[in-house]
Amino acid sequence: MLKNILEKIKKLADRLVELYEKQHQKEWHWFEEVVTYSNGRLPESLLLAYKITGEKKYLKVAQETLDFLANLVIMEGRLVLVGHGGWCNIKGQRAYFDQQPVDASSMVQAFLTAYDVTDKQEYYDRAVLAFHWFLGKNSINQTLYDEMTGGCFDGLLPNCVNLNQGAESTICYLLARMSFDE
Repeated sequence: MLKNILEKIKKLADRLVELYEKQHQKEWHWFEEVVTYSNGRLPESLLLAYKITGEKKYLKVAQETLDFLANLVIMEGRLVLVGHGGWCNIKGQRAYFDQQPVDASSMVQAFLTAYDVTDKQEYYDRAVLAFHWFLGKNSINQTLYDEMTGGCFDGLLPNCVNLNQGAESTICYLLARMSFDE
């Protein structure tokens, strides 16, 4: 059974590497022509595949894509996520708003996984920076975590937060927060 799981991990990780090799260019280090949502999950999955298998190609692609993503979403010392209102494409067109907690959470977890795998302090520092997105260090300087309710607002619009406090957003905040406890 363990061998079967390892084979599946390698098959899926190899597929990500294959997509990356077909798509990446000099200034574009990603798996497809568009960066959409929960972006940290792709490099994180390769980091975990490397941790399990020891395949260096997984680590190489994971770091290249995570560093590309970091350069895309860290601006002036804050996390500026790719907005769900249009994404970011290979031509440089990018949406800045309708940023979502699911994206911030995936970045926190990807950076912490990278820190765990590589022991590079810069990844831990980026995880802390990404977490502060929830606490107001974001594009509009508004807190998304609500201490009174324990909930998390659903996203950043150009001039305000989305005042809904859905389960997904709250869970994403909690996952990001608990990731530091490990």
